[in-house]
Amino acid sequence: MGRQVAKVRDESKKMWHIGGAAILMGVLQFSIGFVTVAFAGHLGAVELAAVSIAQNVVEGFAYGILAMLAEERIRTWGGQHESPQALPE
Repeated sequence: MGRQVAKVRDESKKMWHIGGAAILMGVLQFSIGFVTVAFAGHLGAVELAAVSIAQNVVEGFAYGILAMLAEERIRTWGGQHESPQALPE
């Protein structure tokens, strides 16, 4: 029983290491947009609108590029295991 608990604890640490980095990245990415809009808000309403639109366009392109790269990577990795003899027994 103690050995199983140790395995679960080790696996949980590994998952939190990956998940914690993803959570931190999400918070920091949001804060970059928040700080940018806060600085532009001091300039005026038109400037704030321009910065918000530009930021959304840039984030949209970045998301599209990342999605394309992820799809390409999945296709590459998935193609390695298409034939039955390539699968481990």
